[in-house]
Amino acid sequence: MPATNPLRALILLATLAATPLIPAATPIKVLIVDGYSNHDWPRNTPRLRSLLAANPEFQVTVSTAPNTAAAPGWDTWRPRFADYDVVIQTCNDIPGGSNGSTPGPQWPKAVQTDFENYVSGGGGVYIYHGANNAFPNWPAYNQIIGLGWRPAAFGRAISLSETGELKLHEPGDGDKTGHGPRLNTLVHRRGEHPIHRGFPSQWMAAELEVYFFARGPAQNVEILSYALDNKTKLYWPVEWTVQYGKGRVYSSTNGHFWKDQPDPANLNDAAFQTILPRVIQWLAKREVNHPIPPDFPTSTQPSLRLPLFNGQDLSAWVATKNKKTLDPLDPGTASRFSAKDGILTVHPAPPGAEQAQQRLTTLRQFSGNFELRLDFRAEPNADSGLFLRGPQLQVRDYLVAGPYKALKNYKPGDWNEIVVIVKDNLAHATCNGELLEAALPILPSGPIGLEADRGQMEYRNIRLIPLP
Repeated sequence: MPATNPLRALILLATLAATPLIPAATPIKVLIVDGYSNHDWPRNTPRLRSLLAANPEFQVTVSTAPNTAAAPGWDTWRPRFADYDVVIQTCNDIPGGSNGSTPGPQWPKAVQTDFENYVSGGGGVYIYHGANNAFPNWPAYNQIIGLGWRPAAFGRAISLSETGELKLHEPGDGDKTGHGPRLNTLVHRRGEHPIHRGFPSQWMAAELEVYFFARGPAQNVEILSYALDNKTKLYWPVEWTVQYGKGRVYSSTNGHFWKDQPDPANLNDAAFQTILPRVIQWLAKREVNHPIPPDFPTSTQPSLRLPLFNGQDLSAWVATKNKKTLDPLDPGTASRFSAKDGILTVHPAPPGAEQAQQRLTTLRQFSGNFELRLDFRAEPNADSGLFLRGPQLQVRDYLVAGPYKALKNYKPGDWNEIVVIVKDNLAHATCNGELLEAALPILPSGPIGLEADRGQMEYRNIRLIPLP
């Protein structure tokens, strides 16, 4: 990429030609590239898949790189970037985590070339958290990310004033890249980028890492948001984009997932979960129309969603049959529940097997008011259920199995959304916006559960939002 005046290149000029949008009816194909990192990618990837599964517009695939150049498959690993609208890059080569004490490998030269051509030719790339730390010796990668985790002499850094004015730090001016403790942090929006259109001017992010002195070529960079670092007493970018050739690149310090974090608050942040699908839409050159939810955080309080299903396994649940506990993690168990690729499946009873109902309930107990959301897909005449602190809300192939046969918005054989709002121990439930129950009495405290009765039922994106 040719060098440009650094101050002029800090912001994408408004005079750049607008990119025509692709019709919304076309699915957005997303590729997550993982395989090695000093972060906990084996748990992070399923969480990302689960969050993206909430939007039926996205079709998500994963390409896992061998973690050393000597590992089986290294010579044949070559992701087909060109087949996808958006690539989420999560690899980094820093020692630690799955990399152990040895740095992860550089991508094969052919893969590097394919990636560069993909981005410069118009592809969309999300540089996901730790991927910003990766590959300092790959010149084109530094151009693609704009700013990265680099030594003090490596390149330019950008700080901001409280009101968003930019200051350029030349190589050697200031420290190497770093961050302080993960804290609830006030994020300032900068400008009117489509990703943030309609957002408040400030919001409180949960347990955010603020990188100070992120460094690089700093060319064709647009800062979308920024936050104060308590060590340097300066404001630094939280989100930024880069125009690389015809391609769009988005980077953010959101999304930290470390090996000592059982359930990172930052990934449960309603702001992060709102920004993620909007970023994918923008990178894919689609209309950015993912809604801004009512629980978007304020400037004084973060907003956390509690994921009941991690998209990977059933470790937070217990399965029972005839009041006998089953082990949902044991492949040889008689449990009819399984988890894979962001979907929790309730399987039909095997032919000839005892047809006793089974339950899968959360290990955690819930009290107070909350909003519960989930997507479900029923095979014909399937019968399942959602237990709400005791009482059951029927979840079925409603138009065939009832009891809500008059629904107009129900989609047979497709994903449907149930929203339950619990207030003062009464549950108000809807399916695709249509009323199921206006005021179902439930207990003051108890778990959330699912039933295995008849046929196959699939669930995804199960999350609970505490309410006042």
